[in-house]
Amino acid sequence: MDIASTSNWYKINTHYLVTAVAGVHRELDRYVARQQQQPTETVPEDESALRAISSSMSSPPALEQLCITFNLSPFERRILLLCVGMAILPKLSSLCAQAQGNAQMTYPTFSLALEVFPQAHWSAFTLESPLRRWQLLQVETGQVITLCPLQVDESILHYLFGEPYHDRQLSNSIQPVEVNGNYPLQPSHQELAERLAATWLQRDKSSPLPIVQLCSTEVNDKWQIAIAACNLMGCSLKIMPVHRLPTDADELHRLLERWEREVILTSSTLLLDCDRLKL
Repeated sequence: MDIASTSNWYKINTHYLVTAVAGVHRELDRYVARQQQQPTETVPEDESALRAISSSMSSPPALEQLCITFNLSPFERRILLLCVGMAILPKLSSLCAQAQGNAQMTYPTFSLALEVFPQAHWSAFTLESPLRRWQLLQVETGQVITLCPLQVDESILHYLFGEPYHDRQLSNSIQPVEVNGNYPLQPSHQELAERLAATWLQRDKSSPLPIVQLCSTEVNDKWQIAIAACNLMGCSLKIMPVHRLPTDADELHRLLERWEREVILTSSTLLLDCDRLKL
């Protein structure tokens, strides 16, 4: 897309997201009204309004891309939007407290979602659910899972508003590879890059990418081969010094999960740099 069309998509994408959040806000508002035995207003069909907005966009809204990518159910989508609403609608916190009958509970919970939203299912709260498996939401601890405060992950919030995906939790350890110039590879190195790209592109899609070790005393050669292979596959290359790998098993698991999410959203490949190992 050119600059003008990108700017137009950005504006419409924001309009789409705010409209989707407003629909969830109305559902919560109607729930509170019913609890207080107040009349509820008839509101326009949210889906038709969203379809009209989406049809004017040059590429799908970020919200819909995210929902498709991580296979969110309509119920999980509403939970995510409720948490997005908490980040952008100041009045939503008091509405959450009213809906939960507790002035201290000024935040979304799974329990609230079960009460308010249609098509509810318990599997949305499990560790293997998309919302938690991919850390789209942050779940505070200290209470039973249904009453824990929920908030949208900051990186996901920015992504939904159309910003390039950037995970600050990974940025201290993983950085884009800096390319100093565009040097043609030696024929043998070009062949290696093509073989590497072919190995990944021709793999069984149900299997994980094989790990490839590049061996050479020339660090720059290895980096250039990796960059060329990624260019052939249409993905970006990022690098992580091996000494940055956590030694704690739980921390390592969390890092791997967040990196896997980054791979899905940015089509990135990781180069683990073992040449500058600090002993």
